[in-house]
Amino acid sequence: MKFLALGGRLRKNVGMTGAERDAVHILWDELSDFPVARTDDALVHLLKSICGLIDAGNAYWIGGLRMNPSSAGDPLCGWRPRANRYLYPAAIHEEAYRAQVAKWNRREVDISYTRALRDVGKFRSYRLRRELPASWFEGPYYKIYFASRGFHDSCFVTFPLHADCESYFAFHRVETGDNFTAAEEALAAYALRGVKWFHRQLVLSHGVQLAEGPLTAMQRRIAHLLLTERSEKEIAGEVRQSPHTTHKHITEIFRKFGVNSRAALTALWLGQKP
Repeated sequence: MKFLALGGRLRKNVGMTGAERDAVHILWDELSDFPVARTDDALVHLLKSICGLIDAGNAYWIGGLRMNPSSAGDPLCGWRPRANRYLYPAAIHEEAYRAQVAKWNRREVDISYTRALRDVGKFRSYRLRRELPASWFEGPYYKIYFASRGFHDSCFVTFPLHADCESYFAFHRVETGDNFTAAEEALAAYALRGVKWFHRQLVLSHGVQLAEGPLTAMQRRIAHLLLTERSEKEIAGEVRQSPHTTHKHITEIFRKFGVNSRAALTALWLGQKP
């Protein structure tokens, strides 16, 4: 029996084949085999695998953070995207992401934003073609940010890490007029429901929970290497920096995560108190 996590509720009315269940369980095992230093590779594998299961042409992950929940007049209640990763990145996707983030920051709210935040704090999933009115698909927002990139329908799955942080996945049906089905939505939700440890690893890896902002690309690369057995000198050689510059990055990484050693940083990734 498959569970459909729609509107924060689990419904048992969508069937799952044994082969689909086995494929998801294999995917979970494969994710656990990636070392923490290869979180980005693991994310690509996860996105690509779920796309294959539900016939999606592209997908992305966003780490969302509630920056200021008491901000007066903010229709988005302080929620802001802090990091993103497309399965198949392209300039047009990055431009669309930046434009939409700018709209969020200006509080120019589209109904697709408010739908994404419905039942915030709960595990949930939904499909655009099922949830939004037909008129929305004739409007400028859909035409600019979806149709222009060949996206016909989108399926979203959101995993709350805690009250102020969520791991947000989107899968796109590309260059086709077929909508995502309830069974496909439920399959994506099932695949992402059972890996809380990986959602945590993603937000840590991207520095989503850091008050002063996400990690830079170089800081993320060095942070991942700190989780290996490489020495500082070896890390400096791999990222092609001087040992002095690399040490400054490491000091800043420790400061941002509130730790003072590699052991404590590793403990965070393992879900332990440093």
